[in-house]
Amino acid sequence: EERARLVFRSLVFRGGEDSRRLEAKFGSPDGEQSEWIPLPMETDTDGRVITSVKLPAAEMERVAKGQANVPFKLRCVISDRDTPYASASARLVEPKGFIVISDIDDTVKITEVYKGKDQVVRNTFFEEFLEVPGMGAIFQSWAKRDPGMSFHFVSNSPPELMEPLNEFMIRYGFPQA
Repeated sequence: EERARLVFRSLVFRGGEDSRRLEAKFGSPDGEQSEWIPLPMETDTDGRVITSVKLPAAEMERVAKGQANVPFKLRCVISDRDTPYASASARLVEPKGFIVISDIDDTVKITEVYKGKDQVVRNTFFEEFLEVPGMGAIFQSWAKRDPGMSFHFVSNSPPELMEPLNEFMIRYGFPQA
């Protein structure tokens, strides 16, 4: 029910986010932060934006403080008043090294796509997310073998399920990605 609400709430509010300007601020609230930086593109008709933000190396060093994960905030510019923001983190990767890119459904999480849409809906919205047996341990063994290895997980799930999927990955011990 909780996962379905995330998706349906998003569908209800689709529309008014077209052509909105977003800003990002990097760094932790208790440490040094950058200033609000406007993203180079506005949101599309679905309220989404795909873009890159480049910070000078010195600025990144200042806000990252040697950590692989850099927290950031993202807000929509509505007016001069203080607006709510979302919090996330960006994972910094080494310029050279191994990257593991893995699908989620039926690779690390049991979805049973091959059984059809009814089973996908059941395993996505009505059942607890379950690990494909042993996959968390396999990914952790790779991470321990090469501490600089970077992990990236992809899915065709609705973006609104990103948080529940992230919680699943943490619960089953997958490396931070």
